[in-house]
Amino acid sequence: MKKEKILVFTPTTARRLPLLKEILKSIYDNTEFDVKTIVVKNGTFPNKEYYDFEFGLPNVVKEESSPGGHLSKALNVGLNHITDEDWVLFIEDDFMITEKDWLRKCVDTFNSIKNCGTLGARLHGTQRNNKYPNIFKQKDWDTFEVVWSDGITLYKGDIMREHNVRFDENFIAAGDMCDVSHILSDLGYENWRLPLENQHFHIGGDRAGTDKWKYAEVEADMSNCNANLYLKWKDSDNEKIKWWIENDTKEEQEYLNEKSHRHLFYK
Repeated sequence: MKKEKILVFTPTTARRLPLLKEILKSIYDNTEFDVKTIVVKNGTFPNKEYYDFEFGLPNVVKEESSPGGHLSKALNVGLNHITDEDWVLFIEDDFMITEKDWLRKCVDTFNSIKNCGTLGARLHGTQRNNKYPNIFKQKDWDTFEVVWSDGITLYKGDIMREHNVRFDENFIAAGDMCDVSHILSDLGYENWRLPLENQHFHIGGDRAGTDKWKYAEVEADMSNCNANLYLKWKDSDNEKIKWWIENDTKEEQEYLNEKSHRHLFYK
């Protein structure tokens, strides 16, 4: 039986390559899939050390993106490798899924939802409260429609090819996943969340110069990026995006009201 093809893409500062190796192994352990992985070094981590590192896994392609810290550019380097894959999977370089056969579970769940556009694992903001209006659908207590989610995000290859979906490179280091989910929502697709057993090796810090962004070259001002995300979508007629605007962008609106902003590209 022919294996389903899946393209995996992950941007990384490359500062924890041994951890990323274990994260990728958790994907390849799902042996019923034909996996190809695009690792995108996004920063000033030494090239020699990056290219000399052995992942010990088949079909891993190493790429680079600049400037360091500009995640949308790095994400698009990964998406530019899409060819004839059945599935496209984003995974964070610090997000380890520990559940057995999790990739099959994700694919089967995606296929069971008629208009599914994305399937992710982690929730953000007020979405964590599980208090959604009835415009959002629900399969069970844990599996339900959301505005957006991440950790991993599964996309269908046919959808990505048909609409040439790409990340908005106006966003540097925040809003990427949410923006693409909004784009798919506007096209009539739904964004869903499926909980998966995981271990998140997160490092705090949201600006260039902190430990998290040690190899970054651009300033990652999360508040500014999120404010631009709000400005881009605040006039949407999509009822689900409207709900997100009303319930999950209060901090961004306060930020815009209280400060002078020189780096807003959506006004």
